[in-house]
Amino acid sequence: MATYPAATERYTKPAVFFHWVIFLLVALAYLAIAWRLWRGAPAEIDSNALLSFLSRLVHLALYLFIFVQPLLGILMINAGGHPVTLARLDLQITLVGPDPAARKFLKDAHVLVGNLFYWVIGLHALAAIAHHVVFRDNTLRRMI
Repeated sequence: MATYPAATERYTKPAVFFHWVIFLLVALAYLAIAWRLWRGAPAEIDSNALLSFLSRLVHLALYLFIFVQPLLGILMINAGGHPVTLARLDLQITLVGPDPAARKFLKDAHVLVGNLFYWVIGLHALAAIAHHVVFRDNTLRRMI
């Protein structure tokens, strides 16, 4: 039978709440990728070649972040000598063994990718606003 830690060893209720909200949002992001593969996307709005290229590049980066960031987190925890445990599912993920040097590198990469992710999300949002306000096309309207 499993034993559970004392209450003082647990995260606070708000921390647990936000953790599971983020988990659900990430799960929805994976479902959104599957949905787009299954249902496709509308045709691109006519624009210049540079904007089309940048749009594809930013979308590719967003999809890569969705897969790379959790993988880096799992590897970082594993390299620290711990499995990633999915609560109440009795499932442990171990992809690599303990390695303090790799853990430092993976932690730095995880932080860097996370910060880049915020910048790309911001760029994505600014581009949508620019399409609406500056270019006055339907890019933003197609998503709201």
